[in-house]
Amino acid sequence: MQYSVKADFLFKISNKLFLGPTMSFDYSEGKDFNHPEYIEGMDRVVISTSVGLSFMYDTRDVLTAPYKGIYLKVEQRFFPPFSNTENFSSTDVIFDFYQKIWKGGVLAFDFHTQMNYGNVPWTMMARMGGSYRMRGYYEGRYRDNNIVEGQIELRQHIWRRNSLVLWVGAGNVFKDLDNFNINHTLPNFGVGYRWEFKKRVNVRLDFGIGKGQTGFIFNINEAF
Repeated sequence: MQYSVKADFLFKISNKLFLGPTMSFDYSEGKDFNHPEYIEGMDRVVISTSVGLSFMYDTRDVLTAPYKGIYLKVEQRFFPPFSNTENFSSTDVIFDFYQKIWKGGVLAFDFHTQMNYGNVPWTMMARMGGSYRMRGYYEGRYRDNNIVEGQIELRQHIWRRNSLVLWVGAGNVFKDLDNFNINHTLPNFGVGYRWEFKKRVNVRLDFGIGKGQTGFIFNINEAF
């Protein structure tokens, strides 16, 4: 069981630059563990609250389905001991790039890293998988203090409202930089269908393939 709330308050400081505070609250309660040893004796009930600062640079032409531009977000959060089960901090970086390459074709690149410092509870560790990155992996099956992941996607308009996408990606979770092992990097690739139900807003159906697992994702808008 999990309840999470996160809010960013970004203020425009120039044409494409934004800066502001961020706050979050997370209550998680683990039940019916098949392998309780995986949480290494941590509390099953974890409360995490944070305050921090967000910086964003955004030149995308359209947020829902960009054809060109750059998106960069850097977020630093602090989880103080007086309001948390554990005392730790987290740095999150997203960098996306979009470029038209031929008629109807867009190349999109996404890089993400989350680095946690201190006594990180199991509920707030970096998680691999889901409907946006490393598609096809069950979210949370692979988790640790830190994650580095990237993907590159070709988006091609086919006919009228119909488009197809192909992507490849990779990701790695690790305890700290001293324990980073390139051989533990997991692959990801897949194919997707897009139907534009209104201008630059797509319904997407993705089939993602990972190491030993696959998955379908149905959602609105692009994965990134």
